[in-house]
Amino acid sequence: MASTSQIANRLSSGSRKSTNILLLLFIGGTMAITVPITMAVLKDKGQGLDFKFANILKPFSPQGAHAQIDKPAISENEQLVPAQARSTGNINTVALVAGAVDSLNQNIRKSPDNPVNYNRLGLLYAEMGQMNEAAQNFKKAIELSRINLQTLSKQLDDAKANANGPSATTNNIILSISQAEIELSAAHSNLARVFEKLGEQSRVVAQLNELNRDIVIGAGPMVARNEIATKVQSAKPNQQAIALLAQAKALMQVGRLPEATAHLRSIQAINPQLAEPHEELGKIGLMTNNSFMAIQELKKAALLNPTKASTHAQLGIVYQNRARTKEAIEEFKKALKLDGKDAVTAFNLGNAYFQLNQSQDAMMLFQRAVELNPQMAAAHNNIASIYANCGQTQEAIDKYEEALSLDPNLASAHYGLGLAYKKLNEKAQAISEFKKAIALNPALIDCHSQIDSLQKSQGPRAIKRIQVRTES
Repeated sequence: MASTSQIANRLSSGSRKSTNILLLLFIGGTMAITVPITMAVLKDKGQGLDFKFANILKPFSPQGAHAQIDKPAISENEQLVPAQARSTGNINTVALVAGAVDSLNQNIRKSPDNPVNYNRLGLLYAEMGQMNEAAQNFKKAIELSRINLQTLSKQLDDAKANANGPSATTNNIILSISQAEIELSAAHSNLARVFEKLGEQSRVVAQLNELNRDIVIGAGPMVARNEIATKVQSAKPNQQAIALLAQAKALMQVGRLPEATAHLRSIQAINPQLAEPHEELGKIGLMTNNSFMAIQELKKAALLNPTKASTHAQLGIVYQNRARTKEAIEEFKKALKLDGKDAVTAFNLGNAYFQLNQSQDAMMLFQRAVELNPQMAAAHNNIASIYANCGQTQEAIDKYEEALSLDPNLASAHYGLGLAYKKLNEKAQAISEFKKAIALNPALIDCHSQIDSLQKSQGPRAIKRIQVRTES
């Protein structure tokens, strides 16, 4: 992708007329889009959920993967005004346009799922003659607009089902759909114009045909996309794809992920309408801490088959690991709506609510997870931690002990139990639990200070007596 300095160099050698038009199009609107900041998710270092109450929770994945936050896809700008441009008469114009590029890049880093910024940046690259970069941004805008429309379509269906006639909610969704369609139409048209500039007429026609398939004027809201979704969901894998998929899953189970990835890419080439290869590639992204790949593949899987709960559940885990908690909640909710008996997703949704300090909602979800799977020790543990955080010490002790009866090696439960006993001034039992916790998870460094503090408060004889009892 071209840097700001490259764009500025091209501006300094270009015509003032095209530059002025460019400024009118872009500079006024580049600062408009922002996203809210969400709370970070702290990763746990050992077995179980081993932090104090504010930090106790983590997303639960069958693969045990912990995705990391990706670096931004957009590179840092080299400089706003290169030295070559300073000698020209267009210094103010160059600085303004360079600032517009910088602002767009910042917006993309803040809100990578918003197609508007990609459309704007694509137009800017196209104006500068950087056609490959322009095409990449327009394609990204198309992909994101389609995802947005699919999501809005589902929201509209839900709103209609829950309302008697038109409502403010349905009206707002329809307006959002209209705006998303405008953005999708613009991206298709802009990409077609890029192909036209490159002299690729067949791709121009193909792009306009895609536009006609995505948006049918006069067909009513979402009719065309719903028809497409129906066709996509009815797509069936052929025998070759079935065989490759089975091989890919077997390779994933034994950790041969590069080979599994190659098989899944082959399936996509054979049958691009299948959702399952995208979902499996998303899982590989989770397993390898490649959250960018995981999100892209799982979004495609959800677009191709929006009714599969596991896709939304996996996507929620990736968002939660990237501290995009509100998006994680939305995906977990979708998954639970599609599969209300999924205890793991209920547990993960409880974690997400707890990260937003919504303890009551978190408690309800942890209790639901226990109802669905009474053997889930981690859910019992988190219920105990919320009790403790609310000052219900005896209830917390009972729940911690229940969690440990299911999993005696749950270090976080021993740690929480130690804190609860300390609060009741039962120092010997507290020290014992802290020692068990740190034996299971040496990363719980707070246990050392807790033990030292309790032993000092008991005096030398008590320390010796506790040591003898522990060694025996």
